[in-house]
Amino acid sequence: MPQRRQPTARQARLGAELLKVREAAGLNGREAAALLCTGAARLSQIESGVGGVSEDTVRRLAANYSCTDVELIGALVAMATDRSRGWWEEYRGKLPNSFLDLAELEHHCTYRLDVEFLHVPGLFQTEDHARAVFTYRVPELPDDDLEWRVRHRMARKVIIERPAPVPYEAVIHEAALRIRVGDRAATRAQLVRILELSEADHITVRVIPFDLDGFAGATNAMMYVGGVVPKLDAAVRDAPQGAGFIDSEAQLGAFRTLFRKWRLCLSILSDRVTSFTDWRRNCEARRDRPRQLAEVVLLRQRRRQQLCRGSEPRHSNRDTRLESPGSGPDLSPDRPVHGLHRQSQSRHRLRRRRLVVVDGHAHWRRRGSRPPQSARKSHASSVRPTGPAAEWNAAWCRGPQNGWWHGRSQRSTV
Repeated sequence: MPQRRQPTARQARLGAELLKVREAAGLNGREAAALLCTGAARLSQIESGVGGVSEDTVRRLAANYSCTDVELIGALVAMATDRSRGWWEEYRGKLPNSFLDLAELEHHCTYRLDVEFLHVPGLFQTEDHARAVFTYRVPELPDDDLEWRVRHRMARKVIIERPAPVPYEAVIHEAALRIRVGDRAATRAQLVRILELSEADHITVRVIPFDLDGFAGATNAMMYVGGVVPKLDAAVRDAPQGAGFIDSEAQLGAFRTLFRKWRLCLSILSDRVTSFTDWRRNCEARRDRPRQLAEVVLLRQRRRQQLCRGSEPRHSNRDTRLESPGSGPDLSPDRPVHGLHRQSQSRHRLRRRRLVVVDGHAHWRRRGSRPPQSARKSHASSVRPTGPAAEWNAAWCRGPQNGWWHGRSQRSTV
């Protein structure tokens, strides 16, 4: 058979599986070529996917390698004898080969499982959503390349829309549904599309909400494609630049373990991991909640700024208030003073200032500042001031409020 200039991912996978069987038998390339009655170069071409292989050659190699896995041999024979040309051949020469290999892999798969946290799965994307994804690519694509990629992504949906669709399960985080990749209309159309597809019997959509406890796997987004036999499974990393394929047995085993953990998590937390329909219903019930939360945050910020400026809270309706007085006002308890509310004022503001009574007069001082000379003399001689200011000061300390100042001794400095 003639050599291929660039084998497809399916052809390279056939050669890689034959290489794994040979290594499991403990034979090197020269020994295996001798059993096949060919040269080592020819065997190397087969195992790299560059050279074609017939059904008889595959069965002879399996017999020489003492392979008894009938299902695996049948799957390899089907891969070797497949000469069909799918719809993806239309895009050959217009898109990178990884796009075509992904479409071919999906065409021959037996099931699909997607886990996405920040992006909507490619099979669910609408045309506007896919165009917005590819437009964001750096460097920017030419208009023709952009349209070819969008058309290819739309054509990939055939595996879930054909008469015999592939079973498809998608686990999507709420963040992927909240992010507006396009404008508001495109985002709404995307959610409606997912809702319509979730009603199909062969499609299962699960949404992980933001408030789910015990969630630590946000970095493990991937796509798992089931083969005819488990040994032919593949993991795919899908990206706007192309797809990356993983077929190593050790890595596939790690991915299977990861998905078993996901299924266990979904079964244990099934009351919190909801379907897409339930998630949409909950969003409609609380669609005004983000706006309300934003208003509360803004209100708290404005109130904090008012307190820092010393202005009175608007909701305060108490009659007994305290203002920063000047020197010599009447501070008797019967006279209401305006400004600082004794209960609603923040604690840090009260701590910044203190009331000093000197010779019957009240003075407001910042904490850390030195009191007047007369006040220091009064404290040194333990002489308590007299007059209406001292009486009001004592009444305030004995007041019914349970603030931070309650219980302090009746000193001249508060």
